[in-house]
Amino acid sequence: MRKTGHRIWILGVLLALALVLTPLSGLAESWAGLYGTLSSSSGVRLTALSLRESGGNGWSSPYGGNVFVLVRFRAENGTGRELTISTVVDFELRADGVSIPWSQSATLATEPTLDGSIAPGRSAEGEVGWEVPSGWQSIELRYFPDGRSSAPLVFGFTRNDLGW
Repeated sequence: MRKTGHRIWILGVLLALALVLTPLSGLAESWAGLYGTLSSSSGVRLTALSLRESGGNGWSSPYGGNVFVLVRFRAENGTGRELTISTVVDFELRADGVSIPWSQSATLATEPTLDGSIAPGRSAEGEVGWEVPSGWQSIELRYFPDGRSSAPLVFGFTRNDLGW
């Protein structure tokens, strides 16, 4: 009886750890690729329109061995309030499974940036950008339409998507 009690206790601890360590936002995320449209439960819609690499412009350039990856989106505000989009706050990117920090230099290379405010019922188009290693093979871009406590809209791209 004593061994069974320990097993149940250990099983309970393992189950509790699994629940605590599992991110709740990952349970209900949506996924799409290029030309995919994702909608949040609050009414924000995001469509991936194009993907391109850039070596920079007159304002900024990537560090040696890196490139800028720029994704053009259409954002539609189906909420009843003004929608503010901030690349640094609302997005995160992983290249080949590695988290990539936001890059001001890449943001300066966007034409135009998606950052800004959108009135209810309106839409806007713009780019978001990150600096990644030039040999990248896949990227995963997460957008959190309702803050970090919400489920992200996840877009996945590969090098084969470049130029579309």
